[in-house]
Amino acid sequence: MKEDTAFKLISKLIHKTKNHSIKWKSVQSTALIKPFTSKKYSTYLENIFLLDMNNSYYADYNGGQFFLIIDEVSRDVTLIVQIPSSSHSMIYASTVDEIDTDIISELKRLYNLVDSIDYDISAFVDEFINQD
Repeated sequence: MKEDTAFKLISKLIHKTKNHSIKWKSVQSTALIKPFTSKKYSTYLENIFLLDMNNSYYADYNGGQFFLIIDEVSRDVTLIVQIPSSSHSMIYASTVDEIDTDIISELKRLYNLVDSIDYDISAFVDEFINQD
């Protein structure tokens, strides 16, 4: 059932990213990410994951955050969700797992979309088009 939720979440993030109702920013520090709830991933950042800060992103939404983080070496992408009222974050999908090829495909699609958007250029073009 978590796979179904992950797929729906990623699809919705793609939709909201395309229509610019959610804005992604570069991750500046792993300190933004709370510890994971899953024992499977409890040492993920410390032992396996070397965050590629130039290519990892987060988006704020209703007080919570979505993170799209990428491993500097393996180039694996991980979607992490956290909310202010929880002391932990949760991994919803990762290309590390390789459980569901549809989820992995959508996660890569989301990452490529986010990585290709330049909000400054988009805002400039929108302003130009909408100007009298």
